[in-house]
Amino acid sequence: MDLQTFTYGKYAESVHSAFVAQHILPEQRLLADEAGWESVLAYIKDEDVAERLRAKWMREQGRLTNGGSSVERWTELEAEIDKAGSLLLP
Repeated sequence: MDLQTFTYGKYAESVHSAFVAQHILPEQRLLADEAGWESVLAYIKDEDVAERLRAKWMREQGRLTNGGSSVERWTELEAEIDKAGSLLLP
């Protein structure tokens, strides 16, 4: 991989992340309620990670509004997966 390809890949990844955070998650409210987050947590291979997030989100239910909950919860999900080195189910 050359530098130009690497740089473009990182740029595309950054644009994608920003688009998801600013448009997709707030508008679709994917993680705004228990039904939504359960459908996402079903794809987490590491049950400990899924359970930590489930417990945290249940405690915080109703605290976040206007789709912000989906953005914040997605960030928490990514951090937990990175921390644990977990993989998504295929």
